Amino acid sequence: MTVAALVVGYGIVLAYTAYQVNRHLRDAQVAVAMLRADLVAPHAPATQVSDHLATVQRESAAARSLTDGPVWGMPARLPWMGPPFVTVRGAAGAVDELATEVLPDLRAVRHDVLGDKLATGHGSIDLTPLIAAQQPLEHASTATDTILGSVRALPTTGLGTVDSARSTLLSQVTDLAGQLRTTRDTVDLLPPMLGAQGTRRYLMAFQNNAEARGLGGLPGGYAILRADHGKVSFERFGIDSDFAGLDVPTTGFDADFLSHYEGSDVGHFFGNVTVSPHFPYAAELLLRFWQAKAGERLDGVIATDPSALAMLLKATGPARMADGTVVTADNVVALSERDTYARFDDQVERKRFLVDLSKAVGDHVLSRGPSNASGLIKALGNAIDERRLVVYSTAPQEQRLLAKYPVAGQLDDTAGLFSGVVINNAGGNKLDYYLARNVTYTSACPGPDPTATVTIKLTNTAPATGLGSYAAGTADPAQAGQPLGTSRLLVGYYATKGAHFNSPTLDGKPTLLSSDTERGRPVFTATVDLPPGVTRTLVLHVEEPPAARGPVTTWVQPLVLPQTTKVRPASCGTKTR
Repeated sequence: MTVAALVVGYGIVLAYTAYQVNRHLRDAQVAVAMLRADLVAPHAPATQVSDHLATVQRESAAARSLTDGPVWGMPARLPWMGPPFVTVRGAAGAVDELATEVLPDLRAVRHDVLGDKLATGHGSIDLTPLIAAQQPLEHASTATDTILGSVRALPTTGLGTVDSARSTLLSQVTDLAGQLRTTRDTVDLLPPMLGAQGTRRYLMAFQNNAEARGLGGLPGGYAILRADHGKVSFERFGIDSDFAGLDVPTTGFDADFLSHYEGSDVGHFFGNVTVSPHFPYAAELLLRFWQAKAGERLDGVIATDPSALAMLLKATGPARMADGTVVTADNVVALSERDTYARFDDQVERKRFLVDLSKAVGDHVLSRGPSNASGLIKALGNAIDERRLVVYSTAPQEQRLLAKYPVAGQLDDTAGLFSGVVINNAGGNKLDYYLARNVTYTSACPGPDPTATVTIKLTNTAPATGLGSYAAGTADPAQAGQPLGTSRLLVGYYATKGAHFNSPTLDGKPTLLSSDTERGRPVFTATVDLPPGVTRTLVLHVEEPPAARGPVTTWVQPLVLPQTTKVRPASCGTKTR
């Protein structure tokens, strides 16, 4: 009777302890959610942040104390019932370590890396808070990675509520670890790239996506950007014809690149330096062209386009040009990539207007952007996500950090399933402003020779009349006799490494594709003539390597009109008896 009473009493205490642990962890979870919201809100009161942190620390410490005690420890040591108790104890410890080892560092640096105090005036950023934040962020990131490892090691239990809680915690810590690595790398990169140790100078290329290139568009204009101890300014602006007649060496580029783009004359024709979707190739060529012109090696390259400028103007408000033209988020793309061709017959005058536009927007963003730091950061993030803002540094350590993120503009090197369509304008016109793209990847059925189907629909939405010969004509003699407004496109399909193609068709009829390689990835290219108002459909049957696994990584080229991209499962027939 005494033993039975002890067992019952212990069961009651254990159940009550479990209830208390669950309550403390639940309250800690709610406080963590509020604290995370505070940490990314620049204007959240410091007292509110401290109160939420104190709640997390109090509740997580209580849960850890309960699970570290003998009531919880006894069943945790029993092999037949221990895993749930081990997992809950480990989860409580992980939350407590986050509360004591990670979150205090984030509270300490939040105002430094998020607040508007970084802005000190026209085009200036105070780098001191960023430098001060480097060590706390390094500590927080390292501690989070360690905690993540401990959560991953917690056993699954077969109990739905415990396993679900473990899965949620694992997901949250994984997200936090990734965010901290990104923030740490950003804070490590910005001070040196903004001239903390000395002046940095970059070539900024302005792409015109109305004439498509693999990276996005033809580099029609440029600026030299200067960064000196956080003070950012433009030294000069220019146009592509400034580099006419120059030749630069192509030594150091890999054989695949030189073979694939042999006909593009990238060492002589400045307008083709962005022919590849892999930005480091373009960056190195741009640096060499500037060195050939000015006799100096710059510290890096930035490339952007009017769609990115629209995102920035949405954060800063409209800019005004010297001639009174108001440039807004709503009109900058059309103004720079469509309207100027109707407005100016003299192309030199048109390009001068675009230089003035770039200068007005650039100066406006530098002067107004820091006052809306959160809006500017969001705009920059959106531009980077769409590969409309890419950055290259000649400093090897900085470039290695950049290469971990989309801002580097690198062609994806994954060995898994991959599908990307990259278009280069072969007609020398500006018709890609009107190019609509629809790409569908239909997955392969299982089997020894998996074959996916890729359907690429291209529509020229240009008006049949009203466009001048400069915007709608052609520089390709092979297009003689075709209607004005007919675009000639080199349509490259970037496939999974090791893939092959068979039976390609264009509008249902067999067609020819060339086959090249870029960065170890096969590229199948078709030449497509596209009259105004016409849709043409290119279909490829792609033999995927059996070893390729995982979801399909899709690559979307940043042009003017958004691409519609679909990945569909295969319709595999089922045999019946």
